Amino acid sequence: MPERLLTPEQVAEQLGISRSQFYRLKPALIAKGMRTVVVGRRRKFIESSLDRVIQTASEKEMALC
Repeated sequence: MPERLLTPEQVAEQLGISRSQFYRLKPALIAKGMRTVVVGRRRKFIESSLDRVIQTASEKEMALC
């Protein structure tokens, strides 16, 4: 199955935060393993990598950022 690519808005929605909060947290999320790809002129976020970041944070009972 192909990877699902998310927009910044979709990532923010999954995390339950605003889009502007997402942009502030984006560098920390990428540092923790969230992967991105560029499609045309837009950056998309690989859903499975976001899921892994969330899973790791929950297993270690730590903050995402």
